[in-house]
Parts: sequence; structure tokens; C-alpha cells
Amino acid sequence: MGSITLCLLALCILFIQTNGLLRSRDLPNEMAKCLNKFYKSCTIEDEVGLSILHNCIQEYKWKPNPERQYPVKRLSPGAIAYGERLARRVQSLGSRRGKRQAVRRRKEYRMLTDDERNRYHNAVRRLKESRNGESQYDMIASIHTGDIEQTAHFGCHFAGFHREYLKMYEEALREIDPSVTLPYWDSTIEQYMDSSAESLLFTAEFMGNGNGEVTSGPAANWQTETGPLRRNIGVEGELYLFEEIQNITNQTRFTDICGLTRDVESNGLEFHHGDIHLWVGGNMAELNTAADDPLFWMHHANVDRIWELQRSFARRAGVDVDNDYPTDPNDFGNEFHAPDAEFGLFRTDLRVRDGVSGQLINGIYQYEQPPTCSANRMDCGSNQLRCAQLNGRYLCISKTLEEYRRDLEEERTRPGGNNRGFPRQPTNPWFNRRWFGGNTRNPSRPMPRVNPGEPEAITYPLIDQCSAFEYKPIQNSFCANGRKDVKEWVYLPVRVISQRDPSFTKYDSYPVRSGNIRSGSDIYSLNSYTKLKSALNPGSPQCYQKCRSSQTGAGEVFVRTDGISYTGTYQEYAIVDQRLPVSVSVAYVAVKSPVRGKTSAVISAYDSCGRVCRPSCLNLRSKKYEPCSGAIDVTTKAPHLYAYSLGDSIMKLYGLNGAPQFNDNEIFLSFFCDYSNKW
Repeated sequence: MGSITLCLLALCILFIQTNGLLRSRDLPNEMAKCLNKFYKSCTIEDEVGLSILHNCIQEYKWKPNPERQYPVKRLSPGAIAYGERLARRVQSLGSRRGKRQAVRRRKEYRMLTDDERNRYHNAVRRLKESRNGESQYDMIASIHTGDIEQTAHFGCHFAGFHREYLKMYEEALREIDPSVTLPYWDSTIEQYMDSSAESLLFTAEFMGNGNGEVTSGPAANWQTETGPLRRNIGVEGELYLFEEIQNITNQTRFTDICGLTRDVESNGLEFHHGDIHLWVGGNMAELNTAADDPLFWMHHANVDRIWELQRSFARRAGVDVDNDYPTDPNDFGNEFHAPDAEFGLFRTDLRVRDGVSGQLINGIYQYEQPPTCSANRMDCGSNQLRCAQLNGRYLCISKTLEEYRRDLEEERTRPGGNNRGFPRQPTNPWFNRRWFGGNTRNPSRPMPRVNPGEPEAITYPLIDQCSAFEYKPIQNSFCANGRKDVKEWVYLPVRVISQRDPSFTKYDSYPVRSGNIRSGSDIYSLNSYTKLKSALNPGSPQCYQKCRSSQTGAGEVFVRTDGISYTGTYQEYAIVDQRLPVSVSVAYVAVKSPVRGKTSAVISAYDSCGRVCRPSCLNLRSKKYEPCSGAIDVTTKAPHLYAYSLGDSIMKLYGLNGAPQFNDNEIFLSFFCDYSNKW
């Protein structure tokens, strides 16, 4: 599938249809430039297509958009006054350095004591409470938008900006409870679980549920500008891999990890942090609403920790890290990331170049090490974690709620128990083939345990095939330009043509020849049909390292709309039959209604492994599909290739007024998920 055709404008054909409700259009220039930048620096065999696409769409949304039909966001007078006060508090931290000020110790969230965690949760809740008609939490979160602070993203000031932004948030919490220090979320603890979405982190006692509206945890029932706070964990994206962190922390120069570095897809601090935003989903998936979720601050504290590890490595290599901000525009990004540009965050005393100064962290806070375990010490230091051994490497992973409750109960009933849970031999965790053992898809036998008390040694991928079906409801906000109502949207069907994943080999149905079952290739395998295999020519595009395979062959292709002329997104998925060499399905997605004026949006499709599909649009004259950009204009002119409700869209597509008829000409946009190596 692998095609990010979106980034090759030369291949994007613009169809002019004078009376069409839907029209294909070019991508916005800035989005196309971003995609072409990646096209020149990497291949889709090296980097996951969805990571690139998401980065470029978010960059476009963050920057000023001449096409948008909504007002620029502004801070309220109360938010400005509050922000200035917090900035003064943060500035004073440096002036108090050396005056017997205790250095704050930021811990991994699971390493907090019960009292520390309860105090942290309580401070977060109280910060969200409305005071004089405004929530202080919302005031701080509202700063994190492209309209307010363009300097926060897509350039080398990303790291320094967020370092100070975290300190403002931490100061706000400490005004409520001076004992609170911001924890960080090391998401590798979830990444190497068998099922990351089942982490104890996403339960009521900890950070709350991760599916749909957040109704438990410290952010339960929060309201945001786009409606209820939402998460859709594990639907797309990926959590941190050890390899990614090592690639970043082993660089010696700041230009190696920031801004427009040629190796951004390998070493980019900002680039890789985006996959975690995508994995959490909901509000976190959009940069302009990400700070609505308290997970944002814990994730960015981990990003800050990773940056500090890189700075320590560079310092040991003899680099003057406090004066290592790039001065070449080809490195640092646009003018908002220039060394002498304004710092932002109400800090008139600082310039952008000051963001790399050690004065912003020295004597103020430091990070404690993430939890670890070993053959001699299986206890991860938290009853929320357990020790696993992967190919000789020991690491801590999160327990599930079931494991946590089981361990607490067993510890409670054990003589001398303290009701804190205890280390136990883990069940098999998921194994990352890229980091721990190459790219082989053939499982080898697990190594026998020498010591029965040690964690089981796993040396093979338990689940490693890409594309699989898992019931994953996606809660959309139905918010367009601040209006939160399904009536603000119109529906259109999108056709998804999906080629069989080359790695799917689990279907045990075989041809019979001369009375014998030939089990070399199953009945649907491309290997059985030379001409068909030659026509489809599958490749090997990069995919997320934690893709699941199902035994039935059912898989998902996600279809997403992102507003060009409006703020708003919509996402749904089609269920495809991965057994067949080629299968067809339909997804119904929504864009902002054009009743108040022309709607422009970009529509993209990708599978559960992050491999992007190629779009084509219906030429109303020839009635054939031809390559296009995936971007569309929607007007109120005929013919009506959309409907004002999902039900009406289904009725039109299938002609349900009589005998059902599948009306191909009601589908304007089609995607081919072909697993090719083409851009």
C-alpha cells in the first residue's frame, strides 16, 4: 500500500467538474511541500507512511491557513493575565537557584507512591475546576495552538518551548499543592505488553479509561472546546520503541534531532513524539487540542527526559550543549524558530536560542530513572509493573487490571503480606522483531528457563503479522469550527480496495489436485496465480512494529477526513477481507456541511499498520477513477454525491427503495491499499 501519492503533486490530477458537488483539488502548498521533503529524504520502506502523513497534516493545521473559514483563536484577558503570572513564577525559579531550594525529582508515573499519585490527581482535578467562569487548566491548555504560539512546533524550538511550558503547568499544580511534581509517562512500559491498550494506566484508579469519552480517572467527564474529552487508544500510531529512543539519545549535536534534520524520520525528537499523540487518539491526536488531556503533560515530560539524555551524551562527547542552537535556517526551521526570535510563553526575558541553556533546568528539577529489573532483582519497584525478559534483555512492563487485582489479592492473603502486590513470573509479553531479533516472521522455540524463578525468556514474535481485525469503536467529536453537532456534517461513502497483505499466511484452506490437498499455498494465495501476482506486485512498505494478525483474515482500513477550510476531523474504518487476493469494502466518513460555504478537506486511508493507501477520484465524464490527491472541495451544487445523514448515504448507495442496487457512481473517492513501495 505504501503509497503516499499525496506527496507527489506531479501525479495529482485536478479534475474540473463544473457542476459537481465534489471536486478533486490539489493539496495545499504547505502540506505538499512537507510531503515532498520526506519524499526526498526517505523511502516508505524505511519509515511508516502514516507517521509522515500525520506529521504533514498537523504541520499544515498548526500554521496560519489562508483557506480557513473560521476566526483566529485568541487568549482571553484572564488567560493572558494567568499566563503572565505563571511565567513570572517560572522565571523566579532561576533566581532562587542556590538558595537552599530543593531540586524537584520527576518520577515515572508508576513509581509515584499512592499518596504522591493521589495528590497529583487531586491537583489536576482542582486546576480544571472553573474559577470566575474560567478553568485555569483550560487557560494553560489554550496556549498550545498554532494561532497563539507558532514557535512551539515544527522547528528546533520545539524542545525548549515545551520544557518551559511544562514548568508553567507544574507551577500551576504546585500553587494548589506545593508537594506535587509532574511525573513522566514512559510509554515503552506499555509498548512491550502483549496488548498495550489493556495497561493498568488506562483504568479508573490511575489515568482513566482510554476508549471513547473519558469517564473515569482524574479527567473524568471533562469538557473541552471540542466537546467531551476523548481517547481512542491503540487504534493507530505507536508508542516509543527502545530503538527510537537510542537513535535520539546517541546524537551529539542538537541539529541531529531537531528541526529540518535530514534524518528526522530516524533521529527526530519531535517527529517520533507524534506517534504517541496518534496512539492515544481523541483530543491528543490533534496538536491544537492535545493539551486538553492530562496525558499530554506526562508524555511531554518523557520527551523532555529523552532530550536531557541526549544532552548528557553530547556533553560527555565534548559538545557545549548550552550554546548548540542551530543558526542555519536550513536547520532550525521557519522564522519563528530563528535563534533570536521571541521565545513565547510570555517570556520577554528569553530568546529562542536560550531554550537549550542548562539554566532552564539546572538546580530546578531532574529526572529519576525509569523502572528497571534484572535476573537478580525481578521487582520493578511498583506493584503496577512486572518484569519480562526479551532475548536476554530485562524490562518492566505494565500489568493489566486483572493481573493487578490478582496480585493484590494473593498478597493480601499471603502470610505477612502487605497488600502491595508482588513480583511474579510474567506471561509471554509481545516481542519487537526490529529491536530484539531482526525481521524474521518465523517463530523459533522459546529458550528453556534455567532458573524457574526468572521471567520466561522470549525470543520470537508472538504476534507480528500486519493488519488484523479488532473491534475498535472510534468516538468522533462532530465538532466543526466549534459547533458540536452531527447536523454540522455531511456523509459520503468511500470505496476501499484492499490487496491481500503479503504476510497473511494463516488461512488453512487449500486447492485439491488429483485427489490430494496441496498445502503449499492456500486457495486465495497470490502464489497460486502467476498473472494475478504479476499484476498486483506487492512490496514491503514499513509498518508499525506491533501489528496484529487475526485467524479469520478480517482486517481494518481506516479512512480519515481533515478540514482544510475548517477545524475538524472525522475517522472511521472499513472491514476488509484479508484472505482474498483483492477485496472491496465501503467506509462512510463525514466532512463539514457546505451549507454555510464551500468545504475543503483532505481524505486519507491507511491500514492498522500505518501503511497509506493511494487515492483515485471519479471522473464524472468518463465514469472512470483516475489518480488524485485525496483533497476535495464540497459545494451545494448537483450532482449530490453526499447525504445529510449516514442513513441517507446508505440509501443512496444501495438504492434501497426497491431491489437493492449498488450504485458505483455515488462513490466519488476510492482508495487502493496495494502494499506497494511506490510513493
